[in-house]
Amino acid sequence: EMFGTASNVTYFPYSNSSPNNYYNPYQSPGYPYRSNSYDNPSYSEPTVRNAEVKMIQSVLLRFKSTSSAPQGLSMKYEDMKRPALDQTGDFVIAKDSAVLVYKKKAEIYYQPDSGDPQIRATVSKAKTLVLNSADVLKDEDEEPGGIRFWYSNHLYCWGYRRVTAKVGGDVQSRYVFYVNRLDF
Repeated sequence: EMFGTASNVTYFPYSNSSPNNYYNPYQSPGYPYRSNSYDNPSYSEPTVRNAEVKMIQSVLLRFKSTSSAPQGLSMKYEDMKRPALDQTGDFVIAKDSAVLVYKKKAEIYYQPDSGDPQIRATVSKAKTLVLNSADVLKDEDEEPGGIRFWYSNHLYCWGYRRVTAKVGGDVQSRYVFYVNRLDF
């Protein structure tokens, strides 16, 4: 998977990761990093201010033989942002064809391999299922939730969603955890 981190994220243990290139008589020798512009550790900036990761696309390479070039399949993610770097999508081999899959809220995006490198594969959408037919999906949290390979040509997806149902004359709302099985 390809990703891009937010521009204001720093993974260095100190606010300034470059060596000190100016003279400071109060800094001990052997300590090449500065905590902040006033050399006051009480006012140093946190190391990670925003840990948002933008997921860009998934890429799958298939090697048919050691002497031939690999064939590739990729699927672009539609505005996927995660709080941490984690697996976003997965793939399954169904009927000798690869299928790339990812989940965004209540929708599942999938793209089967066309088998012909000249034909551009199209992305299709499907909705996750609601268990009770009386329930109406209101919204779904993007995190936590996801999709993973299970076995053979099956995947499973999970997440949290808010559903409403009419019970008697009242409309009741509740959060539910769900797991759906996907077959390709």
